[in-house]
Amino acid sequence: MIDVETFLKRHEEKRFRHSDELIACIKSGKCALEITPDSPASVATSHLLRTYRRRAEHLKQFGSLHAQDVRDDVVALCDELEKTSEECVLLWMFSMPLHFDYSVFEGGRLHEILGCILGVDKRRINEKDWEALWKTA
Repeated sequence: MIDVETFLKRHEEKRFRHSDELIACIKSGKCALEITPDSPASVATSHLLRTYRRRAEHLKQFGSLHAQDVRDDVVALCDELEKTSEECVLLWMFSMPLHFDYSVFEGGRLHEILGCILGVDKRRINEKDWEALWKTA
């Protein structure tokens, strides 16, 4: 069974975007594992690269700090996907109160971290705060 302990065993000592915060959150019990790689969430590298390139372009239209941070995460993921041969990419998703999600992309063959996107789950935030995240100050 793939669980939080599997993630920690594979990645606790590795450094990737948001790794310090994520690992501390997992160890403290503040994060909940929402999606594991044994969920039907694995996708080919080429498909993810196309999808996240479009997302990076879309995020350019927003000038907020949140949008810039998410775009930086997405661009870093794209950079790693470009270096990766065609393989299955596994997704780990951790949620953290009040409304944050860490989406961690892991190469299926070698279990290397390809990227981590820290986002906000729109389902767990009120509309006013959601709008504020995307508006330029």
